[in-house]
Amino acid sequence: MLNKKNILLISLLFLMSLSIVNAVNFDIPSGYQQISSTTTMTELKNNAGESIIIADGNYMDIYDLIASLGNEYVVSNIKNVEINDKDVKEYTFSSKSSIIYAYSFNHWGHPYNIIISPNNIFWDAESWSNPIYQIISSFK
Repeated sequence: MLNKKNILLISLLFLMSLSIVNAVNFDIPSGYQQISSTTTMTELKNNAGESIIIADGNYMDIYDLIASLGNEYVVSNIKNVEINDKDVKEYTFSSKSSIIYAYSFNHWGHPYNIIISPNNIFWDAESWSNPIYQIISSFK
């Protein structure tokens, strides 16, 4: 027999499952690469110069993501920014020849990382025309 405690537990589990689905399933804008547990390092390196990369933070943290690109990048700056009401950590990674900007944030408790590869132009993170702003804004 279902009592109040069981009904509450079932309801809570159902709501948690909805938030997990919402956190993991989102539309990646065309031209961007999503990284998950099935993405190989070769795929990542081959696409690094051509796209903004979105990574599932549960599979690859921001430092592993940058290291996988193959160059010796060092963190030169970390700052907290707010992009469309989301708390976002902005990283600047530098090597001898290039700079990478990376962003990490949580959506429904799920971590995501975004990098702009050296061949992409960097815009002000808070500008509505910036692809980073548009991507993070899509996580609403």
